[in-house]
Amino acid sequence: MDKKIQYREKDLKDIELDLEELSIQLIDILKYYKIKGVINNEEYEQHIKVKEKFLTYLQNKREKDL
Repeated sequence: MDKKIQYREKDLKDIELDLEELSIQLIDILKYYKIKGVINNEEYEQHIKVKEKFLTYLQNKREKDL
């Protein structure tokens, strides 16, 4: 049973790392779209708001786990 819990925790950490990387990549893509005029500043801010909140959540979680 403990092995399953440890395995799940490792899986969750891996998923969090993958989501963190994807969020950072999406922010960069959205910056590029904003620069190219594909989206305006308001759209950019709306899209990155959730991604930045998630990144902040992960950072706070890591600090708490230390």
